[in-house]
Amino acid sequence: MADECPSPTSWSAPGGGAYVVRPGTNAGGHSPSSSPDIEPPYFCSDAESPDSSDVEHSYFSIGVEPSHASFWDSDIGTPTASEFEAQLLAAGAPTTPGYDFEDRVLAHLRTGTLRYLPTFWKMMVHIFHLSPYDLFTWGLRIELDEQDEIMSELSEILTHPLWEESGIHILRYVLQAAVCCRIRDHAPPLMPLSPAMVDILEARPPNLAGLNARRREEKLARSIFKAWGRTMPGISGTVRRLIMELERFPTFHVSVVDDYIFFVLRAVDIRNVRFCLNQMYGAGLFGFSVREYYSQYVEEYAAHWQNIPPFDADMLRHWEAIAISNRRINNLCRYPDARIDEAGIRSEIYYWAMPDQEQRFRVMMFNLTPLAIRTVFQ
Repeated sequence: MADECPSPTSWSAPGGGAYVVRPGTNAGGHSPSSSPDIEPPYFCSDAESPDSSDVEHSYFSIGVEPSHASFWDSDIGTPTASEFEAQLLAAGAPTTPGYDFEDRVLAHLRTGTLRYLPTFWKMMVHIFHLSPYDLFTWGLRIELDEQDEIMSELSEILTHPLWEESGIHILRYVLQAAVCCRIRDHAPPLMPLSPAMVDILEARPPNLAGLNARRREEKLARSIFKAWGRTMPGISGTVRRLIMELERFPTFHVSVVDDYIFFVLRAVDIRNVRFCLNQMYGAGLFGFSVREYYSQYVEEYAAHWQNIPPFDADMLRHWEAIAISNRRINNLCRYPDARIDEAGIRSEIYYWAMPDQEQRFRVMMFNLTPLAIRTVFQ
């Protein structure tokens, strides 16, 4: 397998594996403050086998089963493949019969053309114990023409410790906020509500009387964010500071109406988040920059990369097909665009349970696309 994915500029990691170092960087003995420009190990998709002259991206092939069939390493904290697949299957509607031919075709096309899809899947499974499709919920979509670039950019910020403390719903919320800060008059960000948050909101519901539609959306969103902040006082100020940094970027009008409703993520939005996180690092709020946290992650886990599922292209295609089928069936069942465990709080979601719930929220949450990519709503 190694011959299929040549690594022209690499050095061995302790215990096996490889770090990938781009030309002109120091391959050894670096400190976090002078970390090389490195990428996590990678397995090739069926559609591509990088030429050895491609020095911009190098790959480490791991298209083999791990050495332990029932792998669980407490130091890595990764679920076994069977455990994760069971979790993936449980994320679909109870009536889901399994994926069909169209789901398999879409999965095959994605795994055969998107070079960063394997890395993104592995990092999502490892860091959050979730699939990429769990991130792209609550109206968050991905720009079709920028899928690979977005997954590459996201892979770098996934390792930031802010998400370890706050969870994937705040990563999603910050990405939504980045879209809102780019598009003027966009619907405000959304997040799942914990029982504690619902208690806070029911005790002191926001007064939306007399406000126009936009102001009602904004006030409701602010009230929900404040309720979350009261349940997570340790990090809410940090997240608020990050969003304030994002608000410094200029906003623009767009020509497609759906782009004011759905959070269509573009690579520039992720770069803006990275810039703001680095600004906060410069202000002393974080110990390292985004790239330094990412480099440390690669150093720590490169030797174990082959033991993090999905192990090979076949498993990736299978899991992609399950995730695609889940979204398709959930949409047919008129389920909201949320993980089942997030949508099941008190059998309702606060946003559209309210009498004054806005139409943009309803359109956003009840129109799923199979691949969580940008499409024009009909």
